[in-house]
Amino acid sequence: MAQEKSQEIKGKRETMLKKRKFYLSQRKVFDDKGEIIYEKLKENDGRISSLLVKLKSKKERLRTGQMFVEGWRLIVDGLEAKCNLKYVIFSRVEDLEHLKSYLPKTGVQFFKIPYKEIGMWSDVETPSGIFGVFEMPTTNNIKTFSKPIPLQFICDNVRTPGNLGAILRAAVGVGCEKVLLTKGCVDLWDPKVIRSASGAHFRQHI
Repeated sequence: MAQEKSQEIKGKRETMLKKRKFYLSQRKVFDDKGEIIYEKLKENDGRISSLLVKLKSKKERLRTGQMFVEGWRLIVDGLEAKCNLKYVIFSRVEDLEHLKSYLPKTGVQFFKIPYKEIGMWSDVETPSGIFGVFEMPTTNNIKTFSKPIPLQFICDNVRTPGNLGAILRAAVGVGCEKVLLTKGCVDLWDPKVIRSASGAHFRQHI
């Protein structure tokens, strides 16, 4: 009996693994029970380091057209703006609950990694535990005010990420039509600017 039960458990486990591999190959987001499908990675998996190293580089961000966000709220902001979410990297399964109702059915890859590894890539003292990688927003999916006021902000030589982020937040707050940046400004897609802007990249024409 014990042997039969062991074989039954083994069979169920193999079936579950086959299903998971199939879902992953199809880039499906949810399984038959409505749970998010993710791949649990070993510590220091090369795929994560390769992806995040590139996204820390201005040149690679522009080349790939991708942006890095930290925290589930920013991920939700991007999804609400109908931006294309490519990857979610997280350490706690419960954090995914915040995203469920906004996620598409296919096209997003989820990777679970140890929290201490999240801390290695985070720019904050207490990491949120979840990262998102989006395609950069376009004019088609920027979620602006329905009738922005005819006002433009011009940022000249703003080099501090926190300052630029604050300006972008203010622009969204007043319903500004557009924000213009000169060449002397800090990179718009720097993760520190994105974090400080609190979702303005998804709501403001820049």
